[in-house]
Amino acid sequence: MLSAIESQEDVSDLLLIFVDIWSAEAIYDIFSLLQNATCLLVKNDVTKKVSGYAFYKQDLRSGFTEIVDMGVVSYFRGRGYGKELVREICDRSDTGVRLYVQEDNVIARRMYEVLGFAVTVTVPNYYIVGLDGLRMEWRRP
Repeated sequence: MLSAIESQEDVSDLLLIFVDIWSAEAIYDIFSLLQNATCLLVKNDVTKKVSGYAFYKQDLRSGFTEIVDMGVVSYFRGRGYGKELVREICDRSDTGVRLYVQEDNVIARRMYEVLGFAVTVTVPNYYIVGLDGLRMEWRRP
């Protein structure tokens, strides 16, 4: 079930996911990246708790919708929540979607490829020194 942030409970769930995925130091940096971004949540059908999220925004220079940050609670990975979020963002985009993924994150890369994304460039040291990022893009047919 996809939704926007609808309640204080959604915000609390989202913060718990940040803690599950990101280090305390990284959380501060992430909040600055999310400025002016739209949040899309995916909730577990049974518990109605937030199980994953994606923040995205329109890049006016390129025309792409850019997924700025995305995550799924580790317990719920592999159940299609990430695909559901990405598909919805693609449906909402007029031109295409762009994102960055760690080069060594094989599982995420495979999911994006299955959804029609292709690597367009490798960005050396995108995340930290020694950890490259891949820019992946999906274009509306």
